[in-house]
Amino acid sequence: MGSWVSKVTARANLIYEWHCPFPDGRTGYYFIQVFPHKEMPFIRLCESGEPFDLSQYGIILAKGWGAPTPTTMRMLKEKYGVES
Repeated sequence: MGSWVSKVTARANLIYEWHCPFPDGRTGYYFIQVFPHKEMPFIRLCESGEPFDLSQYGIILAKGWGAPTPTTMRMLKEKYGVES
């Protein structure tokens, strides 16, 4: 499975959910609040499949393996309005 990215909040928050495969076969997920001036480069990199440092494009709000837990999703909804 390839990587994918999806915007999960209104425009002002610029929060994206990104999933990507790792060489060991596991899939990781990240919720990142993208810096406004880095949104388009972030999207292009996600679509390219090339490795990159997420912290250069925004603030990582949550991360983990597999799918986000209900606890993580609840925290993201309460703090940031994430609907995923």
